[in-house]
This record gives sequence, C-alpha cells and structure tokens, in this order.
Amino acid sequence: MNDEGLDGSRDAASLGVWQLVGLGALFTGNVVAGLVLGWFADRHFGTSPVFVLSGIGIGIVGAFISAWFRIKPFLGS
Repeated sequence: MNDEGLDGSRDAASLGVWQLVGLGALFTGNVVAGLVLGWFADRHFGTSPVFVLSGIGIGIVGAFISAWFRIKPFLGS
C-alpha cells in the first residue's frame, strides 16, 4: 500500500488516499443510516417526511463530528 499524502509526501502525519476513501464512506454511512432509520420511523408513526429529514440532518451532523475527530490528529498543533 502507498501512504502518500495529497501532495505526494510520505509524511507519517499526512492523509493517504485510503484514509480519504474511509472518510467518504463514513459520511455516506452516517447519512444513509439516518435516512433508513427515519424512513422506518415515518412508516411506523405515519409522519412522512418528518423523521426522514430529521434522520438525514442528524446523519450529516454525526458525519461531520466523526470526520473532525478522524482529521484532527493530522492538523497538528
């Protein structure tokens, strides 16, 4: 595997391609999980699209928080 950063450096504190792919999967997984859970809640309570929209919003916020904690060690200081 190649641990090169975005600028081609092989620094231990740089984000590699697979870490960025993982961040994309993290975002996608959080949003899809929120969407699916919201869809099931809407079907159960008959309140379309309240829980779908809430689930997507919560998924987006969760994705940003998770990404922040994954990226934070690479920012330094």
